[in-house]
Amino acid sequence: MSKLNKDLVSIIIPTYNRAHLIGETLDSVIAQTHENWECILVDDGSTDDTEKIVFDYINRDTRIQYHQRPDYKLKGAPSCRNYGVEISKGDFIIFFDSDDLMLDSKLKDHIQVIDANEVDYSISKFDNFTHNSRYPEFSYSKNEEGIIDLKNYLRMNIFWGTIDVLFKRRSITNHMFDEKLNSGQEYNFFCGLLVKKDITGLFFNKVTSLRRLHNTSIQSDQKVDKIRYVFNKTEIFWRTYLRVKDVVNSSEALFLLKRAQSYSYELARYKKINKYFINLMLEIKKQSGVLKSIAFSLGIVSTYSLGKGYILIRKSFP
Repeated sequence: MSKLNKDLVSIIIPTYNRAHLIGETLDSVIAQTHENWECILVDDGSTDDTEKIVFDYINRDTRIQYHQRPDYKLKGAPSCRNYGVEISKGDFIIFFDSDDLMLDSKLKDHIQVIDANEVDYSISKFDNFTHNSRYPEFSYSKNEEGIIDLKNYLRMNIFWGTIDVLFKRRSITNHMFDEKLNSGQEYNFFCGLLVKKDITGLFFNKVTSLRRLHNTSIQSDQKVDKIRYVFNKTEIFWRTYLRVKDVVNSSEALFLLKRAQSYSYELARYKKINKYFINLMLEIKKQSGVLKSIAFSLGIVSTYSLGKGYILIRKSFP
């Protein structure tokens, strides 16, 4: 990686078939009052005119870059984000989405909060918008009293989106998105970040972005496909458990394990078996004992076969 550029913000944007929206996102980046930035778009294999649209912008503003996700990387936004970090040069990093918009002072506001408070990252807010309306995201009310720490984030007592956070580069050195997750990567990513005791962040109560709501998001697709939704939830909590279990206190680790058990039960109700079933069973045995591991196994088998087994699943909880 080249020598870092002080005060340069690397804006990393994964994109896939967003030719109809990417121009608005890039317009919002170009409008930033903090002008020392590089915008790194990493294409996940678009088949529309995304590349053409982006190169039209590159011809007007050389701070914008376009890259294809390398073939050795798994398909998906996590791989694109990780690759973007690898090739970036900024002293600051922000992950943004190719359908959302930055308000003009977003980068400036974040950097001012970091500098004034000597923290490693700053967290702002987004409003939701559609083509004809804009309204607040009320989940941020949790942040006004909640401490920014692992316990509160892991238990979802506080909230923010990936587009809400600007990092000092050193705070995410060697800290990557899990490229095997299809959704919920931000939960896994931030749980892993908040484990680090020497990294501090601050929430400031200001809207700096607009999150577009539409019917082509991963979350929208999952609401239609309930089985995929439940499988992804199982995977998120299991893989996050594996990521942090050795460095967090037992109550936080067991919270994640319990959630993985619960969603495994939901999968069994759909006549599907969690692909991590054996590993999960062995981990329950390690953490909670043989009897709870047996209860979990019998509960999953009974639910899959007979549609009943939650009493056993409940007995298997930590």
